[in-house]
Amino acid sequence: MTGFRTASLLLLACLLLPGVVLADVQATGLLEGYAVDLAGDPISDLAVVLDGPRGRLGRTTDRDGGYRFAGLAPGKYTLSAEGGLESSASRVRVPPGGTVRLDLRVGLTAAGAVEVVAASMDPLLSQRFHADISSSLTADRSRELAFPARNFQSTTGIFAGASHDAKSLALGRQRPSIQGSEWQETAGYVDGVDTSNTRGGGGTRLFLPTSFLEEVRLHSAGYEARLGRSVGGILNAVVKSGSNEVEGTLLSVLQSQRWRAQSDAVPLPRDTEVTGSYELSLGGRWVRDRLWFFAATADNTSNEIDALADGTVLDNSLRQRSTILKITAQPRQSHSLVMTAIDAPVSKRFWSFQSADRFTPGDYDLNERFARLGWYSSPGPDLHLQVQAATYDSEIVRRAVELREIDPTASPASPRGNQSLYEDLDARLRYNALADASGPGFNRFPRSQASAEIDWYRGRHVLEGGIDFQDLGWRSFNDPIPIHRGNGYDETLPGGFVEPRSKQVFQPQEAPSETRARIASFHLQDRLTLGSRWTVRAGLRVDSQRHENDVGERAATSTDWAPRIGATYDVSGRGEVLVQATLGRYYQAIPLNLVGEVLARRPSGLNSWREFEWNPETGLYDRLLVEVPPPDPEAIQSFDPYHKDEVTLGVTWAPRSSWLASAHLTYWELGDLYWVTEQFDDEGVPFVSIRNWPQAERSYLGLQLAVDHRVDDLWWSANYTLSALRGNMFPTGSLDEETLFEGLGGVDPTTGRTDATSVNRYGPGTNDRPHNLNLTAVRRWRIGRQELSLSGLLSFRSGRPWTPIRSVALVDPDSRLSIHSWTYAKPRGSRRLPDTLQLNVAANWSPPLGDRLSARLGIEIANLTDEQELVVVNAVTRLPPAGRLAYEHPREVRLLLGLDF
Repeated sequence: MTGFRTASLLLLACLLLPGVVLADVQATGLLEGYAVDLAGDPISDLAVVLDGPRGRLGRTTDRDGGYRFAGLAPGKYTLSAEGGLESSASRVRVPPGGTVRLDLRVGLTAAGAVEVVAASMDPLLSQRFHADISSSLTADRSRELAFPARNFQSTTGIFAGASHDAKSLALGRQRPSIQGSEWQETAGYVDGVDTSNTRGGGGTRLFLPTSFLEEVRLHSAGYEARLGRSVGGILNAVVKSGSNEVEGTLLSVLQSQRWRAQSDAVPLPRDTEVTGSYELSLGGRWVRDRLWFFAATADNTSNEIDALADGTVLDNSLRQRSTILKITAQPRQSHSLVMTAIDAPVSKRFWSFQSADRFTPGDYDLNERFARLGWYSSPGPDLHLQVQAATYDSEIVRRAVELREIDPTASPASPRGNQSLYEDLDARLRYNALADASGPGFNRFPRSQASAEIDWYRGRHVLEGGIDFQDLGWRSFNDPIPIHRGNGYDETLPGGFVEPRSKQVFQPQEAPSETRARIASFHLQDRLTLGSRWTVRAGLRVDSQRHENDVGERAATSTDWAPRIGATYDVSGRGEVLVQATLGRYYQAIPLNLVGEVLARRPSGLNSWREFEWNPETGLYDRLLVEVPPPDPEAIQSFDPYHKDEVTLGVTWAPRSSWLASAHLTYWELGDLYWVTEQFDDEGVPFVSIRNWPQAERSYLGLQLAVDHRVDDLWWSANYTLSALRGNMFPTGSLDEETLFEGLGGVDPTTGRTDATSVNRYGPGTNDRPHNLNLTAVRRWRIGRQELSLSGLLSFRSGRPWTPIRSVALVDPDSRLSIHSWTYAKPRGSRRLPDTLQLNVAANWSPPLGDRLSARLGIEIANLTDEQELVVVNAVTRLPPAGRLAYEHPREVRLLLGLDF
C-alpha cells in the first residue's frame, strides 16, 4: 500500500473519531471561566450572558460552576450574570483562535438581584493553553500606525525576529523572513485558509489593506500539531466581520513624488502631481442578531519611480486593487455560516537586480481570487464544530515592456541583431531582453481545499485532531529567451562581449503544461490540565504529499510523521508567571515548481536546451557543446521533503492586566535539505539533478525578549531578538540559485580545485540578523467628542551578510564539457551590509460631524529620518546594483482624508 493511501485511510478513520479537528488556523475564539459565590463555592445552573457585536448569547453553568462560549467571532464582548447590573458587567476581547478565561464572583444585592461582585481574568490563559511563540496586531492598533506600505504584509515588520531582504521590499514586503527562515518557508493564510504561493512553497501574494482586517497574527515557533507544511512560520490575516452596529470608513490616501525625499545615490526627476488612493468599507446587519455583512473595496498604489543602469526612469509602483464581501448568518445561537469572497488584482513593473537596460524590465499582472464558506456549530457546551471549503486562484502574466528594434545589417550574434538575452558574467548583469529567462507567458496556481474542526472538552482533557485536504495545480506557459553568456558586455561587438563564451537555446513549449499536487494532513492532540499549574500537550501530525508532473506521472510522494509536545507551568497558580517549553518536528511542503520545471517530461521552456560555444572563425555561437533533453522516465529521482527539529523554552510574566513581558529561547536545525543542481553523468555529460544532501546544513539560535504595556489611551511595546543563523545551504528564490555541490567531479581551470562550488560555504546565512529591534507607541487624547492620536514605529536590523563570488566553468576531465556555476571567493558572510534603522510616525485627528459621523485628518511619514542605507550588493562586482531598489526607500509623506461612521 502506498504512503498516500495509508495516510488517506488514517484520515478517513479519524473522521469517525470524536474530537477530530480538520483545520489549520482557527478563525474563532473561546471564552470560558467559573462562577463562584462569596465563599468560593461553585454556582451551578447560573445563567451567564455574553453581549457582543452580533447580539446576546446565553449559557448555564455546570455543576462545577463552569461555562464556555466557543466559536466566537473575534471582537469585544461584555459578560454578566443573568439579572446582573450593567456596572458589574466585565468587558473582554476575544482574539481569533485564542482562549480567554474570565471567572465571576457572584453575590446578591439587598433587593435580591444577582450581582457580579468581582471578575478575575487570567492574563496568560491563552499562553498556558498554547505554548507557541506568537504575536498579533489588532485593528485598533494598526489604524493608528504608519507602515512602509498600506498592506498587511508590511505589518510583519512589527513582529519579533521578522525581516525583509531587498527583493521583498521591492515586491510590497510579501516575502518576510521569520527567525532566520527563507521567505518560501513562511505560509500565508487569510481567515485560516492557506493562501501560500504554491510555486515556491510559501509566502503570500494576496494583498489586502490593513483597514480591512480584524487582526494579523504570526506564529513563529513551537506551534501545535494543527499547523504544518511550513518550517518558518504561519502568518494569518483575519478579515473584519459585520455586527449589529452599522460602521464604515471612507479614506483617501494622497501621495506625490514631491512629498518623497530625493534619493541620495540615485537622484530622479519628481513631478508635482498628487496621486490618490482610496479605501472604502461598510459593515452592519441585514437582520439583527441573525445576518450581518462586511463589504470593502480599495485601490492603492505605492507611488514609486526608479532608474536602470542606463538611466531609464520607469514607474515601478505596486498597484493593489481589492474587493471583499463577507457575510455571516446565525440562524440559531449554536450555528453560524460565514462566506468570504475576495478579488485582489495587483500590477507591477519589475526588474531583477540583474536588469541593466531598458529592454530588461517586465510588466507583471497578478490576479488573485479567493472564496471561502465556513459552518460553525456548538451542539453542546463541550463540543465545537467547524467545517469549511475554500478556493484560491492565483495567476501572474508576464510581458516585456520594450523590445529592441533589430538592425538588419547587424550580425545575428550581436545584441543589435536579435532580441535575445545577454548575461555578463563579470558583472552578473543582463541586457537586451526581458531579464526573466522564462520570457513572456503566464503561471496559474489554482488551489481547492476543504476542512472541518471539532474541539472536545472532556474533564481535564481537550481532545483535538486534524485533517485537511488540498488539491493544487500549476498551469504555465513560457516563451523562453535564448541566453548569451560572456565577459565584458559590449553591444557593438559581434558576439556582444569582449570575451564571448556560450549561447543557451531553450526548447520552446508547444502548449501550456500542467502539474498537480494533492496534500492530505492529519493530526491528533491531547491537551491535559494537571492540577492548577501544569498544562501538557502531546500531538502528532501526518502530512502526505503526492505530486504529478505534466504527463500525469507520480513524480514526488511522501508521508511524513511529525510528533510535537509542549508543557506550561504556572509558577504562582494565578496565571502571573508561566514557564513554557516545546519540542517538535516540522516538514516543508514540496514546491510545485520543483516538479513542474525539473521533473517535467515535455519541454517546460526551462528544462530542455542546447548549448553552443562561441566560434571566432564564423563570428557566431554555432559549436554545439551539449544537448539537454527533458528528463526521461528513468531519470525521476527520489527525494524527501526537508524538515525542522525545534526546541523552545520561555518565560512569560504578567504582573498586572496592563503589562506583559516574555523571554523565549529558540533553537532549530534543518535536515534532509534538497536542492537542484547541474552534475556530470558517467560519460561527463551535464544533467539536472535533484537530491537530498546529507552534507547540507542550516541551524538557528535566537533569544527573543518582549514587553507590552497598555492602559486606556496609551499603548507601547518593544521586542528585541538576538540570534545567529549558520550553515551552508540558504536558497534565495529560484531552484538553481544555490550552487552548493554543483558540478561534482568538475575542475576549476583557474585554481585546479575540484570543490569550487563548496569551498567557503559554511557561515552566516543570508537572513542572519544578529540584532532585531522594534519599538512601537500609540497615544490617544479625547477632548470632548474629538480624538487625537500620535504614534511611532522604530525598527532596527543588523545588516545582511554577503559574500563575494565569481563565475566558474567547471570542466569534466574526460569529456571536457563544462558547467557554468559560481564559487565563493571569500568565506560565507565575510561581508555585511550596513545596519538599517527606520522610524515611521503618524498623527490622526477625528473631529465629529454629527451623532454618527466623524472626519479623519491624518498624516503618515514613512522613514522620518530619511535613512537610505544600502540593502543589496552585486556579489560579483561588489558594487550596488543600479536604482533605488538597492537602498532603503527615501522618506515619504502621505496625507489621509476620510470619514468614519
